[in-house]
Amino acid sequence: MNTDSFTGLDRSLIRLNLNGIGLATFPIEIAASFRKLRQIELDDNKITSLPADLLKDFLTSFQKFRISLKNNRLTTIDPRAFSTARLRLESVDLQNNKLTSIGFLADPCSLAFTLESYVNVQHNRINCDCDTYSVIVTEYVHIGGRCAKPSRYSGYLLNPLIDSRFEIEAASECSHVNITSVVTCERDYTSDGYKSSVTVTLCVVCSIFVIISTKSWTNSIY
Repeated sequence: MNTDSFTGLDRSLIRLNLNGIGLATFPIEIAASFRKLRQIELDDNKITSLPADLLKDFLTSFQKFRISLKNNRLTTIDPRAFSTARLRLESVDLQNNKLTSIGFLADPCSLAFTLESYVNVQHNRINCDCDTYSVIVTEYVHIGGRCAKPSRYSGYLLNPLIDSRFEIEAASECSHVNITSVVTCERDYTSDGYKSSVTVTLCVVCSIFVIISTKSWTNSIY
């Protein structure tokens, strides 16, 4: 399969369904070529990993983008796989894969998620260690799923707003994790031909994002 299969759809396709066609890698070249794409479905394939800058060359700048990768063979997701300045992710569905870590969510400044974003990792074998703790304690993205191991945390939800047992019980074990820092992120948002530079401050203790300044609205052509 190549981009020729979608000739004439680059400015009109909204939803791309490539479910169950035996894909072994994320079809970056194909998915990146659509200017109005809002959703890509890659369920029931054989994808094993997601590389860095997965979304970097996407032409769409839609602010509620959805990706579904259910029932694949994912074991590895690069921490910068979902890094992009152009679009914002509303949801990423990673159910029924072979993931053991949510470390790809560790750096809020590099990701395309917002406070309303939802990442579903249900039916994976997530190891709830201190790396996992450092992700969920910030609460900057909603996570669906449960701890699979170690046994003392098995079954605990990864969303502390619903089930805070892991966050509470792991606090002493993970006391070395710095949860008092404030992270400031410089982000560029693009929408309808305009570009804005936004400074976002994440107070980990408060578990909130605060937009403290918006500047340099400029006409841009993308």
